[in-house]
Order: sequence, then C-alpha cells, then structure tokens
Amino acid sequence: MTQFYEVAPRDVKTSESRGQGSDMIVKAEADGHVCTFTAAPLPNAKYGWALASLNCGK
Repeated sequence: MTQFYEVAPRDVKTSESRGQGSDMIVKAEADGHVCTFTAAPLPNAKYGWALASLNCGK
C-alpha cells in the first residue's frame, strides 16, 4: 500500500478480522485510500501467511 499511494508506513492504519475458514482479512487505510487484503495460512512461507487477494480504492 505504501508503494501504490506513496504514503509512509507509519501513516497506514490496519485492522484484522477473520475471513472464511482460516483466512484473515486485513483492512489498511491511509490518506483516504483503503485496501483490503485476504491472507491465507502458508506454513512454508517466511511469515506463515500468503496474500490471496488484494482490493484497493478510495
């Protein structure tokens, strides 16, 4: 999100909620922009999660 909208990481506010099954939904907001990320568990990934979808808009 910081790359798409040229905002500093410290200016991005996030919230997390459960999705379907074991998925997590992460909502990120900065400077009037909102992105929703769906993350799925992926044990072999560096942090244990993989990005499954991304949706951004104003």
